Amino acid sequence: MEPVRKTHHIANATPRQVYDVVVDYESYPQFFTEFEGVMILDREEKAQIVEFTAKYSGKKVEYTLRIEHDEEALKTSWTFVGGDLKNSEGGWEFSDDGKGGTDINYRISVEVGFFVPRMVSDSLIAKNIPVMFGLLDKEVLRRHSS
Repeated sequence: MEPVRKTHHIANATPRQVYDVVVDYESYPQFFTEFEGVMILDREEKAQIVEFTAKYSGKKVEYTLRIEHDEEALKTSWTFVGGDLKNSEGGWEFSDDGKGGTDINYRISVEVGFFVPRMVSDSLIAKNIPVMFGLLDKEVLRRHSS
């Protein structure tokens, strides 16, 4: 499955500040409304195994990802470990926009484990990403406003 790729910009926040919010998985239920729970199952040198419990369109979904972190390049990349999905891969990249803000490159590929037509799952992803970016904007602002 081809990944969905989206870009986003956050003004007045450094790439490090945005990266730090995104890798704070255990705080997701506090600002990403679809997440009901997040648990770090294992920590490796440059990766974490993370279990997510979320609700999408009224359906509870549990899944586990192995998320690799490149702190120097400010990138993450995940692969599917197990759960209610068939597969999930993706990642985040954060770069300086040269004006005190952050450019974000986000990619995601998801295959659901229960019967949902591809057109419906693609629509859910496309609808969810702008909402996710809006919630991320608010959390970055909350943590880093002066």
